[in-house]
Amino acid sequence: MAINLATKYESKMALVYTRKSLLQGKTNEEYSWDGVNSIHVYTPVTQPLNDYVKSGTWRYGSPAELQDTQQEMAITLDKSFSITVDRGNNDDQMHAKRSGEVVNAQVGEQVTPFFDKYALIKWAKEAGQTSSVTSAVTKDTVLDMFIDAHSKFFNAAIPVNGKEQYAYVSAATYAKLLRNPEFISADSLNKDLLTNGVVGKCMGFLVVETPDDYLNYYDATADKAYLVQALFVNKKSVVAPTKLNELFIRNDVPGISGTLIEGRYRGDAHVLDAFEKGVLVAKYEGILSL
Repeated sequence: MAINLATKYESKMALVYTRKSLLQGKTNEEYSWDGVNSIHVYTPVTQPLNDYVKSGTWRYGSPAELQDTQQEMAITLDKSFSITVDRGNNDDQMHAKRSGEVVNAQVGEQVTPFFDKYALIKWAKEAGQTSSVTSAVTKDTVLDMFIDAHSKFFNAAIPVNGKEQYAYVSAATYAKLLRNPEFISADSLNKDLLTNGVVGKCMGFLVVETPDDYLNYYDATADKAYLVQALFVNKKSVVAPTKLNELFIRNDVPGISGTLIEGRYRGDAHVLDAFEKGVLVAKYEGILSL
């Protein structure tokens, strides 16, 4: 005969580690999608200077009508989830599946990572500048990537003042950056600069450590996979609007004995054409890990 040892199931769920959004507070929030699915942004086209003449009718030059460019930014993502927690199952599991914990797990494991990853890859694809560093960096060459980004931002009149410029670096790049003496760790930064995910500063960019799979992507048009080592972003250059953030916890749904948890999220991400040079991607061709 076998001896069946007693087993105990705990009432507390073992929740997976989750992430807060790495993008919160790091995007341009001057534009509104309230009441519309897309917005049009107009950018004036400035005119070259004339030589002033001291005689004639148009001494400042012949007047020309101000021209402009137009960018449409639409909301394309419409994501949702629906979860039921059967009352009988929950009773038999010592009421372990508490609605609040389920919601936090769902948002932290699925919703937030999905939208963060979507935005970062979209910005990388729409970046107005590409780094001249197109091979895998080492601990000795990782600073070259930051110097290149700093120079290109400066030449494009994009400020690099260490307040609203971010370098989203892959975990692999961050590991190399830690070994470079030019990197300033978070311990040495002012506390007001330490927004979510900021781990330090380098060449005027606040460094945000980012999971590798948040940045790497496949370009179907070019039929190439790109490994992104860093994405340098000026806050003014990017938007990540949330059109709808809806969550319901229902306990009296017809046909369901238990709880129904539903969520819907509409959003998108764009690089503003007028400020596209404030986004620079450092990438190289490679093989994506499955």
